[in-house]
Amino acid sequence: MYKKTIKGLKNVVTLAMDLIPPTMTNQVRTAKPRPEIHGSNP
Repeated sequence: MYKKTIKGLKNVVTLAMDLIPPTMTNQVRTAKPRPEIHGSNP
């Protein structure tokens, strides 16, 4: 059961990783005029 949970979590993480990068790149693209959003300015 525990192993199954870990496998399920890994699947969820993989799905999230598939979904997140496009969103992140879109955010960076929209945020370029304001670099402080993605941490360029301390």
